[in-house]
Amino acid sequence: MFSDLFETPGYGARGSSEVMDRRRYSAAVTVALALIPWLVVPGAFVVADTAEPAPEAADQDDEARLMLARGRKLVSEGRPADALPFFEHAIDMAEARLPAIAPGRGILAHELGTVYAAAGQDEKAEAQFQRALKEIERSLGAEHPELLGPLGDLASLVGRAGRYREAEALFGRMVELLTLSRSPGAPEVTAARVQLAGVIEFQGRTEEARQLYLQAVEAADREGRESTALAAALGNLGALHSRLGQPAEAEAWLARTLDLRRRLLGPRHWLTALTAKDLGVVQEQQGRIVEALGSTATAAAALGNRCGVSGSDPPPYVADLCSDLAVLRRRLERATPTRGAPAPPTTDVAGGHWTQLAARDSAAGAREEIRALGLRFPALLGALPSRVERVDLGDRGTWHRVQYGGFTTRAEAVVLCEALAAAGWGDCFVPRPETAP
Repeated sequence: MFSDLFETPGYGARGSSEVMDRRRYSAAVTVALALIPWLVVPGAFVVADTAEPAPEAADQDDEARLMLARGRKLVSEGRPADALPFFEHAIDMAEARLPAIAPGRGILAHELGTVYAAAGQDEKAEAQFQRALKEIERSLGAEHPELLGPLGDLASLVGRAGRYREAEALFGRMVELLTLSRSPGAPEVTAARVQLAGVIEFQGRTEEARQLYLQAVEAADREGRESTALAAALGNLGALHSRLGQPAEAEAWLARTLDLRRRLLGPRHWLTALTAKDLGVVQEQQGRIVEALGSTATAAAALGNRCGVSGSDPPPYVADLCSDLAVLRRRLERATPTRGAPAPPTTDVAGGHWTQLAARDSAAGAREEIRALGLRFPALLGALPSRVERVDLGDRGTWHRVQYGGFTTRAEAVVLCEALAAAGWGDCFVPRPETAP
């Protein structure tokens, strides 16, 4: 399964490379559309500089523009099949007026191919992408960046069809073209390397793929270039190590992926959810059930109401992720050491990092709160140490803080708060010294 050139989502720890087919009008196509205004395309609708176009020609130009505009609008509405007649008519009119050798022919063929692909007509799409490459190369040369669009779309298309050797050659050519005009750590180069590594991994050449992912990460790190493409490379490395039975190595890569995706995509993005779920898988593999539960709750928070909502129709990759996440959470809850009634607070536990969930004005009230929280969130809190911390705040009185944790790092404590927030308890934070209730 493959995606477009500039974005590489996927299903890491589940068993495939982090690339997938979403059957959508791709980001690469959107970039291509911006390059196709009629009078910008070299050779399109060419007239002498000093001549006024004939009225009939001007009418044809207007009709072609109108047809194309209607087609693009339908595509933007998710109706590529309805858009095809408009595109085909507009492009037939345009090509009738183009010179025999003109880059505009290739650009138009690429655009038509993207609409065929979005409509699920892969054979016609492939023919147009092949034609686009031929026309652009003939008019602009074999190293022109205009080749990148049809190269990427053709590579994705043949990869979806399982023709990995062909996809490998196309993605390899993309990497070569991109490095002629961009630095090794540029996001576009990183994305192309990730795609190339993905098709190599699909062919069972795991170590070769791992080295390509590492090259992409190292080049981006040297230049300080953070991007979604870098996150894809990191996530794929984590997934690869997970499949090789190396959960500790996988966790290191996935933890970095999660941090990057949170910052670049936001905490609610489905790729953030995917990474948190994959992180939970490798934590489970290492027997760290509570942390794994925290990671799955983070994933659930990222997905929000996209899982299990009546009448909802999430995209296939989100539906698959919701299903995988539900299976993982049930498995983790069965493995949670403490079941049934929650353990009483252990007031003498010291050290580590703690989360604070509440504060009460009596020790009895704090202990009752621990009992209630344990019953409400047994999967998250049942196996954790708890304590009541007494604090004298002078004029504000004496308070008893309800705390869970004893985590090794502050980050782990933060994960628990995020998990509780996802489960419906928002009053959780990691206290600092002298923090009031």
